[in-house]
This record gives sequence, C-alpha cells and structure tokens, in this order.
Amino acid sequence: MHRESRAIRKMCGIETELGVNKKGEMSVETSAASFIKNIRPEWLNAEFQTPAWDSRERLRKKDESDRAHDYLNNWRWKETYNHLLRNGARLYLDGAHPEISGPICADPHMLVVWNRACYRWIDLIRKKYQETSGEEYRLIRNNVGMTNQSRTAQNPQAVTRESHGCHLNMTVARFVNEHELIKKTLPWFILQLPMSCSGKVGADYGRPHADFQISQRADFMFEIASTETMYKRPWCNRRNRSYADAARFRCEHMIPFDSNMLELPEYLKAGLTAILLMMIEDGELDNRFEIQDPLNVALAISRDTDLRLKIQLVNREKSRLIVDCLRDYHDLFASYLEEYHPDNAILNDVVRRFDEALTLCAARDWPGLFGKLDWVTKKLFIEQALSRKQKTWTDWLAYRLDIDYHDNNHETGLFYKTIMRYPDVVRIATDAEIAEAMTIPPPTRARWIVETIRAYQPAVRYSDYYYCVTFNDATRNDMLSLFFPDPDTPWDDLTARELFTLPLNEFLVRIQEKGIARAETCPTRRMQNPENELPSVPIFTDAVTPQQSNDKSVETVTTIWDIIKNKFNKIM
Repeated sequence: MHRESRAIRKMCGIETELGVNKKGEMSVETSAASFIKNIRPEWLNAEFQTPAWDSRERLRKKDESDRAHDYLNNWRWKETYNHLLRNGARLYLDGAHPEISGPICADPHMLVVWNRACYRWIDLIRKKYQETSGEEYRLIRNNVGMTNQSRTAQNPQAVTRESHGCHLNMTVARFVNEHELIKKTLPWFILQLPMSCSGKVGADYGRPHADFQISQRADFMFEIASTETMYKRPWCNRRNRSYADAARFRCEHMIPFDSNMLELPEYLKAGLTAILLMMIEDGELDNRFEIQDPLNVALAISRDTDLRLKIQLVNREKSRLIVDCLRDYHDLFASYLEEYHPDNAILNDVVRRFDEALTLCAARDWPGLFGKLDWVTKKLFIEQALSRKQKTWTDWLAYRLDIDYHDNNHETGLFYKTIMRYPDVVRIATDAEIAEAMTIPPPTRARWIVETIRAYQPAVRYSDYYYCVTFNDATRNDMLSLFFPDPDTPWDDLTARELFTLPLNEFLVRIQEKGIARAETCPTRRMQNPENELPSVPIFTDAVTPQQSNDKSVETVTTIWDIIKNKFNKIM
C-alpha cells in the first residue's frame, strides 16, 4: 500500500527567448523589435485579439516589493507587444529579444507537445513574413547568441556573447520554506547538466577555456540565489510571482536550463525536476547532494565532456563521479515514485528513460547517445564536420555550426533538415499531437482563460494570459477582474459548454459557484506612460440593455455588480 503524498501536481511551462536576425540588419535588437512589432494579427489565425496586460508587471522583483527590474527603465518597455496565440501561448517582446511563453501544462509529456507547437508557431510567423513582405528572419533557439563583432580563429574569445534564456516554471506548495527549496534544488540544477543541456562551442566572460562544453548557461551564472535574470544571474532565481493563490502556491522560476532541440532532454528536465520538487514537499529529500564550492563545480562539470570529473560533496568524505551522483538521484526518484505515486505512468516513464540515458553516460557510449541528448549529438556532428574540413574547434566553422544547430527553420534548419532524419532520434511527441496543440490550449487552466477571452472578447479590457481576465467599466472608472487562483484547474467539456453559452453576468456568477474562478473589483490600473495606456472602451453602459443587443458580452454594469454582491459579498 503506497503512502499518501502532500505533494501538489507540478503544473509546468517553458519560456524561450529567441535570437533573431533580419537579413541585411546587423543589430540583434533592431531585428528583434521589428519581428514582434510588425506581426500582423491575421497571421496568427486567431478568432480574437485583445489587449494584453502591461508586460512590465512580470518583471517586478518580488510580490512583497515594488522594486523594479532594470529593464523597466528601458525605452523598450514604454510600449507593450503581446500576442496571444490560439493554443494559449504568448509571444512578446522581452526587452531586446522575442520570447514565447508556452501555456501551462499538467505533465512533462504535455509540456513537450505544447512547447514544440510553440516552436512551430514561431516558424509559421517567420514564413508569413517572407511570403507577404519578402523580409527574411532567422530565429535561433540557442541560448548563446553572436555579437555584432565576429570571432576569429586567431582570437576566438575576444567578445563575450549575449545569453538567451530558457526558463522552466513549475508550481510548488507554499508551505515549502524558500531556504530549504534553494538548498535542495541547487545541487540538482548543477548535477543534472549532462541530462538536459544543449552544449556550446567556446567560453565566455573570461571563464576557463573550453573547445566545447556541456552547458550553454554555466558561463553566465554568477550567484547562488537572487532575483536577477539579466546581470549576475543566479542558479536559483527568487522571483516569487505565483500567478495563483499566493497563500497556497509559489512558482519556481528556473533559469539555468538550456533550450532543447531534441525532445528527450526537455522531457527529462521537466519530469525529473517535478519529482525532485514533489520529494521536497513530502519531506523525502535530505541534504546528501550538497556541493562544496558549487559555482566553480558548475563550470567544471560543464567542461567535463568525458564525464570523468569527480566532485566533492559536503556530506561525503570521498569525491564522486557525476554519473554516480545522478545514479543516486535515480534510485531515490524510483523509490519515491514506487512508495508515493506508483500509478503515475508518465513520471515512471521519465525515470525509466533517465536510467537508460545514465547507463549510456556511464559507459561513455557517445554514439548510443546521439539523437537522445543534445550536447552529445551536437558535439559528434560538429566533430565530424571539422574532421572532414580539417578544421579545429577554434575555427569559425565550429561557431557557425553551433548556431546553425539551433536554427528554428523547420524546413531548411540544420537540425530539422539533417539531425531529425537520423533513425536514432528519440521522439516524445508525435507530429499529429503537435499539430493539434497548435490550435487548442492544453486541458488546463490555460484553456479556461483562452475560452473566456474568446467568448466575451468585446468586454475584455486586458488579460495577463496566465492568471486573470479583466473586464472594463468606463462609466465607473473601475474594472472587474476574474482570477483563476488554482493552476491545477482541469478543463471539463461539459462544464464549459454550460458556462460559455451564458450572458456575461450569469457567466461571472456561475463560474464562481463552480469554484473555477473568483471575481474582484479593482481601480483602473494606469500604465507608467499614459500615452501608451491600453484603450478605454466603454464596454458596460446603462444605455445598452441585454434586450437591446444580441451580443452576450454587452450587459448592464448594474446587473453584474448587483448579482455578484448578492451572491459573493465576501469577495466585494
């Protein structure tokens, strides 16, 4: 008989920052801005377009603080460029680069499917640009971009490259202490690098030389924990934005991961991290993996492409190989699932695949890992190319192929045109699943938010696309926001058919009665720059009654407020 778990289901999502270059333009920033600003809504094939919430809000340092991210002072944040895609993903300009944030998913398999659908959306938009305007963009899912100054074989380390992020987000129960969370996730973030990373040529920031290393991000990480994402990046990010009921949930915002071209590393990093966090919530993970000198160990692991490095743990006298540490993690994960979650088929499959990859790593069977782990696949491919051309790792060819590997062009990109044709490539998602995921959100809270916007679009003031939808009342100078406080709200077709055929006032009441969302009034939120404030459209007006209009989203504000006050006084 298995033990009862306190762990909450790990709702998860991925944010991918993209490198972008427009043909004929040298500036990465100019290319990125033009890519987002010039998207035509019709390219997105969406049935609705609605103003997004001010995306600067997501860069507040912490919930309890008004201190802002440095980018809030940048001119690029004076305008908001957000696009909600049909599948619940959000595409936006994040400072100097485009970023796509996938919809919230309920398990690692779902995450891989919808994240791959996001990458297809990016390529679809790129193709639309070229078809309609002749403008050619190249979008790179690499976490290390190239600077405007090219490296040369004579001076390959001359210019530090910029770093793009791939952030994994996951729900954690609020009762977990933040200090404990950092102490127990830090060793995992560092030790799991060989399982999830995509590899890169060269080194940055004056870090120790490497012809090739496992992690793209290790050279750019300088702290154990902080709220930063741009400067002095930490291994553990403390940005505490729950996008849910903050009394019950926190959002673990994990920034050390690489963006993956192969599906298996993405599946492993999400699934194994989910198990780790569940073990922390159930009190089943001790401090046996605590690392002495973790920042320098991370750099050393990244350069250990033969997996022969031994590291010193705080609670062990003898140093240990990385693969041995990972084997210990595997055994703990397997035992935990057997005891607490024996029926979770997906997480048990993750652990099985973890075991297979570990066995190959321990045997240093690099050909056997081709098509399974990104960094091994990339390294083998570039090595063969350099050998054929009689070049070395410091030659420009190595750097070019490093970038080419991550080209998101699904037709001519090196990965899709060459790597994906090898029979050894492991797939987690099918092409049919990915195609379907381009058109509908996953059956999670993401779909409730998307369908709410779709059904009542004329009344929508804006939405954060994660957590709430806000309806505008220009006559009262306030708004009503509908919050979805539980990330683990499953989609139900029967309930949805009942709710989304109702007029807006009845919908707001019924969706609260069912415990899916809650409504609150709030004063009109002004942007820092009034000239760029979202348009104030008089959605609700006493001059228009339901009898005068067939539009179910146009109701009298008095009716909505009175019904909610009568039934939900505690909210008001």
